[in-house]
Amino acid sequence: MSELSDKKLNELCSCGSGNKYLKCCLIKASQKNVLDFSWYMLRQTESEIIDRYLLPYLNKAFPINHLLTSAWNDFTFSVRIPKDVHYRLYHKIFIPWLLFNWKPEKESSLYEILKGKTIVENYLMEFDEHLNGYQIRFIMAMLRSYYSFYVVLMVVAEERLYIKDILLKTEHHVKEKKGTRYLKRGDIIYARILTLDEQSIFVGMAPYTIPSLYHTMLIDYRMYLGKALK
Repeated sequence: MSELSDKKLNELCSCGSGNKYLKCCLIKASQKNVLDFSWYMLRQTESEIIDRYLLPYLNKAFPINHLLTSAWNDFTFSVRIPKDVHYRLYHKIFIPWLLFNWKPEKESSLYEILKGKTIVENYLMEFDEHLNGYQIRFIMAMLRSYYSFYVVLMVVAEERLYIKDILLKTEHHVKEKKGTRYLKRGDIIYARILTLDEQSIFVGMAPYTIPSLYHTMLIDYRMYLGKALK
């Protein structure tokens, strides 16, 4: 390390804390880099699992047109969806749901073909040796995750969202950049949160926000579920 660098490290930090740069913003910058790497690794693994492994496997292993039609009808309850909405739902939320959640009805011919399992479970039975440990952990975390309704508590621009699960009353902070550009406090979203190694991201989020006036209705629904489960 050069003398100039040593001098800079031992100077008072420009943030005005009164501490040396070495013990102040340098540490914060290092921690941020570690977090950014963890987030990048999580996003990269998401892309690898879905785009490199599961979607090609789906196309090769199953009667794709019949399967997609059946899954889409289950996803939409056979309700006709406008084309522009169809496109956004298909890529934003349907694909993750299809790969990690959907199972055909027992009466369907696809039930036997998929052995009553999800796409990802079928893939793991055949090709789990192709995946590394982190990729396996990613899939296991996805299988534990779920879709729910979340209200936005706070937005940190270009960095993260603080949200609350309306149904379970749990709070989360999700590292997210694009969402901070259009979401605001009080907005309601329907999404799945994946958490791995203390990093949380959205994997499957509806492309439309739900008006805040529905918050009360969702709370009422939570109370209804609570009574129904007793």
